Amino acid sequence: MEFTMYRGSRQVGGTCIELKSGSSRILLDLGMPLNDKEGKDFLVDPLKGKKVWDKEDISDLKQRGILPEIEGLYQDDKKDFDAILLSHSHGDHFGLLHFANPEIPVIISPGAMKMIETLNAFVPRQAPLSNIIPAGHNEDLPIGGFIIKPYLMDHSAFDARGFFITEKSTGKTLFYSGDFRASGHKKKAFEMLVDRPPMKPDYLVLEGTSVGRGEPEYKTEKDAQRGIREVLKQGHRLVLVACSGQNIDRICSLYAEARNAGYALVIDPYVACVLENIKDLPYASKVPSLTSPGIRTLIHNYGHGDKYVRLAVKEGSKFAGLKKLLGLRKLRPERTGAGKYVVLVRDGIVPAIKAIPRYKDAFLIYSQWQGYLKKSHRKLTEFIFESGLDKNMKHIHSSGHADVSTLQSLAAALNPGKIIPVHTEHPEKYTELFGAEKIRQILDDTPMEI
Repeated sequence: MEFTMYRGSRQVGGTCIELKSGSSRILLDLGMPLNDKEGKDFLVDPLKGKKVWDKEDISDLKQRGILPEIEGLYQDDKKDFDAILLSHSHGDHFGLLHFANPEIPVIISPGAMKMIETLNAFVPRQAPLSNIIPAGHNEDLPIGGFIIKPYLMDHSAFDARGFFITEKSTGKTLFYSGDFRASGHKKKAFEMLVDRPPMKPDYLVLEGTSVGRGEPEYKTEKDAQRGIREVLKQGHRLVLVACSGQNIDRICSLYAEARNAGYALVIDPYVACVLENIKDLPYASKVPSLTSPGIRTLIHNYGHGDKYVRLAVKEGSKFAGLKKLLGLRKLRPERTGAGKYVVLVRDGIVPAIKAIPRYKDAFLIYSQWQGYLKKSHRKLTEFIFESGLDKNMKHIHSSGHADVSTLQSLAAALNPGKIIPVHTEHPEKYTELFGAEKIRQILDDTPMEI
């Protein structure tokens, strides 16, 4: 089995790994990088105006190091991959999928597919989802020269997967962890994996986002939920929460605490579509939706072209039927004077937040990775500091990534022959954590026989 890591050996984000057996090739994730080749913040500006189907665009992005040089993968080339396996719906793992040849099957969980499907309704460059192979849990999928067995993983991205991969011709095995943790509302998925692990893999490709980082104040999702509870007990009329619209665990925590404290949870039309799109999945029964009590939708310029409503209900959109329900649940920013509200805040709805009377007096919960506050190009970051909300702010967040003890627990349970570091800024620390004899570090763009 030939292993090529195009990105991920010494960086967080942009993960892209190829496995090759004879003429059979599969790709593990196709992520947007978080940093450029010089280690600086990667800005999406180079992608603006790219038409996706334009061969010249793809060639240009390869030359600039944004797209990895991979033959047989992109739309400007003949298909030469049996499948692309997507671990989850975060952009640093699927964000370049829209450049892939749409004839290549995509193996993805039902929940992750719905997340990307929702995003497709709101962005100009749509990830191809016309050739899908559903990744259930613990079910064998014969793909070319491989057998793929997906595993449900606990992560801040909804319905994430790891993959146990067997090479048919040799019987060699590899477990790709994707991103995971054991501290969310789905921690039982991790417990099941370590209690009943697959047969000892020859290789464990193990994410290490948290390696080298300090101890967080809130270690688990329940800890974060308790932190939210303490803030709401203080009785602020308006609480803004900077939170990803795809962090379903956090939205569930916010909804539960808002209801208990007598607040309405206010979401924007994009988040409303996310929740509506996953509500019928069998494992989403506790996820709130537009019809749940205490849910409101913040709509700016209602009746005059709110851009998120317009995108959601445009002709041909899967969410066109939500127009009436969005209207019934609407909350106009200027009408938030009466009542108590917990309002989710994202980059795209900053103008709507600015339309809320006395929004500068709100309490702000910053509920995502604190490093984003250092990225001045983000609209939300600029808004927070320009409005002075940072002076009345608390960081309440539990990571979507495994801490060191959880990484060690997975490695002990699987007992692999070798561990390959990925999705980490500190691969050198793996030798301290797992033993030098266990580690095989593979550099980017370096094909290796494993």
